[in-house]
Amino acid sequence: MAGGRWTAGRLPGTGRVLIEAVTVFGRSDVWVFGGRLIDAASEHPRTAPYAARFNGRTWKAVPVPGRGDLNAVSAVSAGDIVAVTGLVAVGLGEAVRPQVLDWDGRSWRALDAQPPLPVRSQMYAIFASPREGVWIGGSVPDGPKRTRAAIWHWDGAAWSRATPPGAPSGQGLIVSLAGDGRRGLWAIGEDLSSGAGTPVCRDWRQHGAQHTIYGGSGMIVNGQQRSGPGSRQPLAWARS
Repeated sequence: MAGGRWTAGRLPGTGRVLIEAVTVFGRSDVWVFGGRLIDAASEHPRTAPYAARFNGRTWKAVPVPGRGDLNAVSAVSAGDIVAVTGLVAVGLGEAVRPQVLDWDGRSWRALDAQPPLPVRSQMYAIFASPREGVWIGGSVPDGPKRTRAAIWHWDGAAWSRATPPGAPSGQGLIVSLAGDGRRGLWAIGEDLSSGAGTPVCRDWRQHGAQHTIYGGSGMIVNGQQRSGPGSRQPLAWARS
């Protein structure tokens, strides 16, 4: 949108592209991220990471390594962006192990030190801070048909598991991460196995080592208000 008016643009590249994230640094520096469907007509279609950059006049595709969608992005600056690849839509081929990528201002590359993710892990969220490192969130297997929400933290030297107590399980996952402006972290988790048909939503804040449980009148997750089964209040945590 420019001057109160939407204009349509054509993204570069071939094949079907699904856009999952947008990052804007200015009118002449815009990124879009997602996945590109490969071999759509085959029995086992695949997806590849997709990124394109707008310079104020035209879009240009930017090569991204890895497999699966590029589904979560966090920018420290225009020359320092981190992202997660590996999420594969249901029915679109085999799940692949997620990777954390870094944009150094010239090219995308996989980090030399990847988080120690179990097989069948999925990462849906990422947050990067120049002082606190990188956080990623998603789900890990918790039995044959169960998953548990999980968070990992990179402090500049090593990855460590940082999942708070009581993280959602059943079909649990972390769907969003954000900084709190005070060197802490907000995170939102869900359990999609709720018998009431509405995911159990949980929210917590990390700042130090203490966890505090909160209640509230409502919460917006992915554009929808979420609450626990049989209750008008969501479940929430804070760590401070």
